[in-house]
Amino acid sequence: MAKHGGAWKVAYADFITAMMALFMVLWILGSEQELLEQMQEYFRNPPSPWDQISGKFLVDMGDNMGLRREGEAENALFEKMDPAVIRGIVENLYKALQIDVSSAEIPPVELVITSDGLRLVIYDREDSPMFEEKSDTLTEWGDFLLQNLAWILSRKGFEAVIEGHAEPGMQETGDGNGPWELSLNRANTVRQSLEFYAAGDVGIQRVSGMGSQAPLEESLRVPGRTNQRITVSLSLPN
Repeated sequence: MAKHGGAWKVAYADFITAMMALFMVLWILGSEQELLEQMQEYFRNPPSPWDQISGKFLVDMGDNMGLRREGEAENALFEKMDPAVIRGIVENLYKALQIDVSSAEIPPVELVITSDGLRLVIYDREDSPMFEEKSDTLTEWGDFLLQNLAWILSRKGFEAVIEGHAEPGMQETGDGNGPWELSLNRANTVRQSLEFYAAGDVGIQRVSGMGSQAPLEESLRVPGRTNQRITVSLSLPN
């Protein structure tokens, strides 16, 4: 018995494709003028992940991410960086630190979108201090936080600037250190921990002690949050 070839299948597939194309043409010709204009615009300017006007990615960061913006910083940042990267860092950090931003509790770490990248503000809260009292020694929570932060940052290629801040009116510690010394020593402790846990893969650009010269804005002062904080500003290399 002779075997039949499969050429008819190819011909049949071509016929079905032609019929579908004919159907689409007839449907378009019978459509309303408004729909025709929309379709024409679609093919002239096909969808893109870029907003042609602002030059930024059309990705919704969402208000539920617990992010604070600095003015128009978000627009400037998204001209240089895929916001999916930012979202990934934020989600990974919150997950690693077991922070639920949907709860009413104010998290110990605040993330701020800046024109260059992200700023992490780590508050030395009364119920979860990052450092031992009037010391640059990390608490168990502070060490845990920096381990997770180092793990995330070592995989993203950011450059980091670290600043330490002390409480206004702080008195000198027993060893004679005041707010300047304490804020600088704490910032340096953060640098050492990040470099240790990231095996040197975190690009630290600068470490500064701000003393008590940059107090929190009144709107950011909430119960349990003190002015004692560490800021880690992240940006992509130029």
